[in-house]
Amino acid sequence: MNDAKRNDPLSVACELVGRFQYHFSKIEKALDAGITKVFSLNDGASTVLVANIDFKKKADVVKAMAALQFKDDGSLDKLLSEILGINSPHRQTVIHSTFEPHDAGAVKFVRVKPPSPTAGSRCIRLVGIYRSRRPGRICSLNRWRRRKSCLTV
Repeated sequence: MNDAKRNDPLSVACELVGRFQYHFSKIEKALDAGITKVFSLNDGASTVLVANIDFKKKADVVKAMAALQFKDDGSLDKLLSEILGINSPHRQTVIHSTFEPHDAGAVKFVRVKPPSPTAGSRCIRLVGIYRSRRPGRICSLNRWRRRKSCLTV
C-alpha cells in the first residue's frame, strides 16, 4: 500500500477487514482438513461436504468425531472453543455488518437485528468498534452499545 492509501481511513479500514477475513479463512480451512481426516474423505467428497456445512457445525463435527476416534488431553476442546469464540461475535460482525472507518486504526461496524419478543416492536441497532492494537490486525472489540430506537416495525 502506498503512503497516500496508508493514510486514507477507508483504505485502512478495508485492509483491516480484509486481513481479518483472510486469517479467519485459514482457520476454516484447517477445520475442513479436520473433517476430511476424521471421515477419511477424498478431495472431491471433502470439497462437496465442507461447502455445505456452516462454520459452527464444522467445529462441532470435528469435536464429536475426534472424541470418537482419538484420545484428547483437552487441548482440542480448548482450541475449538477459542475458534468458536472468534466466530461469534467477531466474524459474524465483520461479515454481516456494514463498516466504515472510525478513527486512526479503528473500524466501526453497524448491524441491525430484527425485533425479538423482548424488544417489542423495535429493532436493535448494534454498533461495535474494532481497534487495531498491532498494525494490520483487528484484535479487540469494544462493548456493543444497544440502541433500541433505530427502526419501528
